[in-house]
Amino acid sequence: MNHIAVRPDQSFKNLLHCEDSEGNWIAPRVITSAMQQQALAILADYPSRLAPAEMDGKRRWLASIAVASAGKMSSSEAEKRLALYADLLDHEAGCFTKSSLARAAAKFKWFPSFAEVKEELDAERRRLYVEADRLKRMANPPASVPPREPPTQEQQERVAAAIREAGIAINVTP
Repeated sequence: MNHIAVRPDQSFKNLLHCEDSEGNWIAPRVITSAMQQQALAILADYPSRLAPAEMDGKRRWLASIAVASAGKMSSSEAEKRLALYADLLDHEAGCFTKSSLARAAAKFKWFPSFAEVKEELDAERRRLYVEADRLKRMANPPASVPPREPPTQEQQERVAAAIREAGIAINVTP
């Protein structure tokens, strides 16, 4: 597995993965300077997470999946599968972590086919890039928008005149 240098604390992790029922991120309303600093620290580690995974890391991750799943295969067949899978997988180093291993091991009862492993790692890749995007948004939050001033009397009258001219019946009370 690959080493992750910076790990967010649990409350920060919860903020990164807070989603509505449709999977849309619910960004924090207020991003504090401490949150920004933590996002920047984690982002500083992202070049290594987004780099191609090393063959040894992929093989160790795959071997752990083999140990965690049921099934009987000869050691020579297992070695052939590990070598083939590791060679074919082109995922980033950040996809081969202890967390991704735990998710995959919980999913696979039997030693998975290449298609199943690739599907699981594709989901990890999406998770990795979504997290990077959210971290960037937290590290560089948009400038706060000043509160909108209420319309002046003149603006209200211009809008009312435009509505009358357009023939739209509307009940507007200033």
